[in-house]
Amino acid sequence: MPALQPIPGSLSEARGFSAAEPAEALDLRQLRHLTRNALQRLLIQADALLEAETSPAGRRLLDLLEQRVACSVAIADALFGMTEMPGPMPRRLDTLTRKTVALLATPRQRVEVETRVTGLCPGALCRPVLRMAHEAVANAVKHGFAQRSAGRLMVWLASDAGVTTLEVLDDGRGPAVDRIGEGLGLIDSIAATVGGVARLRRSGGWTRAEMRLPHDGPRPVEG
Repeated sequence: MPALQPIPGSLSEARGFSAAEPAEALDLRQLRHLTRNALQRLLIQADALLEAETSPAGRRLLDLLEQRVACSVAIADALFGMTEMPGPMPRRLDTLTRKTVALLATPRQRVEVETRVTGLCPGALCRPVLRMAHEAVANAVKHGFAQRSAGRLMVWLASDAGVTTLEVLDDGRGPAVDRIGEGLGLIDSIAATVGGVARLRRSGGWTRAEMRLPHDGPRPVEG
């Protein structure tokens, strides 16, 4: 059967006829488009409400809502490329960390953030690393810095010839000793999908979440 040609005047002809995209790539492309459109409308509506609201308290609340929607978008992009293609790993990790802190910290909290990336993280481990970093940072802000006005958070990623290590350190109050929450459970499960291990310990006033991922471990099946 001869190959199909673009219909005259069709979109394919307008943008240059090319081979069909893989189904999963097309699904993600459409999801990005849908998400971008929806979030743009939310931000436009928030701007309209901000202009209409005259009380200082109401304006502060709407401004905070807009900021947190924007943080959510940035986090989704760093993790999954939800509205745009993700950038290089150091920028993704730094954006993810800072926007997660901005999303979850209270307006009066001041959290000092440091991120550091050394070596080249294998492409197949980038998403698991970012997903674990997100959970560890969120855990530090929600629990370690609860009822505190300030704190320090460090996220270090190092890759050598055989292993990638992610460390998330905070000087908060430390983890609860009587239970493991959903965030820590997710970290452990994500690490296991790539043959890695995760542990949490407290030493010298710092809580350290450490995740070690071998480069020759099993690879996650992306759904």
